[in-house]
Amino acid sequence: MKIIKLIFVNVIIPLLIIIVGIVVFKKMIGKSKTKENQKKEIIVNNFPVVKVKNFNPIDANIKIVEYGTVIMPDKVELIPRVMGNIIKISDSLFDGNFVKKGEVLAIIDQSDYKLAIKMAEATVAKSKVDLMREEEEGKIAKAEWDLYKKRYKDAKPSKLRLRIPQIEIIKAALKASEANLSKAKLALSRTVIRAPFDAKVAQKYLSKGQFVATGSKIARLQSVEKAYIKLYLKDSDLKLIPNILNPKNIKVDIEVDFAGKKIKKEGRVISVGSTLNKMTRMLELTVEVKKPYKDLENPLIEGMYAKLTLNGKKFSNVYKIPESFIYKNNVLVYNNGILNIKKVKVLSLKNGFYTIRGISKDDKVIVSSLVDPIEGMKLELEGASLIQKIRNKKKEKKASPNLKEGAKKENKFKNQKSSRRKSFISKEFTIVNDEKSTYSTTKFEDFRSC
Repeated sequence: MKIIKLIFVNVIIPLLIIIVGIVVFKKMIGKSKTKENQKKEIIVNNFPVVKVKNFNPIDANIKIVEYGTVIMPDKVELIPRVMGNIIKISDSLFDGNFVKKGEVLAIIDQSDYKLAIKMAEATVAKSKVDLMREEEEGKIAKAEWDLYKKRYKDAKPSKLRLRIPQIEIIKAALKASEANLSKAKLALSRTVIRAPFDAKVAQKYLSKGQFVATGSKIARLQSVEKAYIKLYLKDSDLKLIPNILNPKNIKVDIEVDFAGKKIKKEGRVISVGSTLNKMTRMLELTVEVKKPYKDLENPLIEGMYAKLTLNGKKFSNVYKIPESFIYKNNVLVYNNGILNIKKVKVLSLKNGFYTIRGISKDDKVIVSSLVDPIEGMKLELEGASLIQKIRNKKKEKKASPNLKEGAKKENKFKNQKSSRRKSFISKEFTIVNDEKSTYSTTKFEDFRSC
């Protein structure tokens, strides 16, 4: 037991102390290396890092894009001016169908109106007979007066004696009867309902056999000669359109969606509103499209939502910049590590791109996000820190001989420690066979020296 205790106290404990010392020493060397390497690394300034891009000037034909709804300006309600039962409805009269100008769409019962014509014709005939009789009586009265005048030369006949008023009354009655006849014929013609122009049937209201009175609706028609689209322009857009007050020369490209495809039409501005809207401060323009149903595979139907593109003025030396690079009508410019905020003039916005003026081709426009930009704030250009790191590595390579010498010294020190540990472990302690055996004093001192 004494021997084991001696071995534990004099061998194992010192060995553990040595091992712990070596581990601590290694950690201390590693930390010193880390600090040295950290000193060699580049200290990057804590400034916002930005990307930049140069833009080249272009010549641009400004296009103003607005949206509007297709409407049919010429719509009529077919309303009969006579009453009666509908005895016939045209096969063409149904919702969505096309009808030609003058085409018969419906017929009202004509029996009463034909009878009215016959009665009016009879009245006219009677008036003509009365007029003939009265004219003959007038001739007789004139002959009698001529005989009377021979006897009484100074006598003057009255119009009543010559039956002139009676003849005038009969003539007036004849005109009235003839007018009644014309009216009866007109009423008869109005029993036939015709299309007033080439049209599309928007809605049919009545059917065959129904009774219609004056003012009843038979159908609603919309003209196919032209279509209108109303659009509204901001005051800032008006300056981009040439001859805005002479709209006849302004052409408009129209695009609508129909049956899963894009339909393109061409129109022209026919009128410009006389005043700006008080609420929106916008001006109304009316675009006309001729023959919207000329191509039935690509029609322009009422209610379609249309995209309208107006050709504006031509501008030179302008810049086309994505919308995301414009900050409150300003462009952020990188100038040798400093932020400059440039006010620009926005000419138009189309497909996510602004057409602007106010910058030059040498300006480095910031194209990355920048939070709360302030005029004059310091910036760092993306890639600058990477270049500095490359330069730092080159410096490290130049200093590599000194680093190698330090490494050699460190390895030498490690080797010395390990050799000492090995020499201690390799020493053996001799034990005497008698009961009072002890370790050699010399070898114990060697152990302590280790």
